[in-house]
Amino acid sequence: MERIRELLTAQPNANCQGARLDPEIARLIAELQADGIVVRDPQWGLIDFPALAPSGATYLLCWLDGEDAIEWWHWPDAGFAGRTPISEPPA
Repeated sequence: MERIRELLTAQPNANCQGARLDPEIARLIAELQADGIVVRDPQWGLIDFPALAPSGATYLLCWLDGEDAIEWWHWPDAGFAGRTPISEPPA
C-alpha cells in the first residue's frame, strides 16, 4: 500500500477507478485484488479482506495503513462507518 500511495501522490489526477491510472498502480492493485483483497482507498491505505462468520455470512476484516494489526471488521453494507472491534466478532 505504501508504494501505491507514493505513486498516487506523484500523480494527483490518478484514481482507483482506472481514469489516468498509472500502469504500476494498476498492476499493484490488481495483485492485491487477485489475492482477494479489496482496495477501498489507495491514498488512505484502506483495504478489506473477505471472511466468513460462523453463520456463513460474509463480513470484511478492515485495515487502514498505519494500524498495527487487523483490529476491525464490518458487514459489507456498513462500510468504514460500521467498523466494529475484532474483539466483538460477528455472529
